[in-house]
Amino acid sequence: MRKGKELLKYELSLNVLLKLMFGSSSEANEKMFNNGYIDESLTYDYTNEKIWFL
Repeated sequence: MRKGKELLKYELSLNVLLKLMFGSSSEANEKMFNNGYIDESLTYDYTNEKIWFL
């Protein structure tokens, strides 16, 4: 499991990647907006959790 600086680096890197892929200036966002699939209210979030199974 990631901890400390490793976790921070991972989460920051993932946030940059998500903004590049789905941010308001991304090609994907523009295509989805132009096709009417999304509007300007689109938001996204990421949660990193450890899942415990019995």
